[in-house]
Amino acid sequence: MNTPMGLMELGALELRLSELLGADVDLPVAALRADLSDRVLAEGVTL
Repeated sequence: MNTPMGLMELGALELRLSELLGADVDLPVAALRADLSDRVLAEGVTL
């Protein structure tokens, strides 16, 4: 992947891939822009 995505783009891609594959899809935070991935990781909660 050459161009980092925003959070909304990542969510839309995960949703579309889940629909196409018929399975849950979890894309890595590394696919996000650097400024967003830092924030996401800082606010992340382990489930």
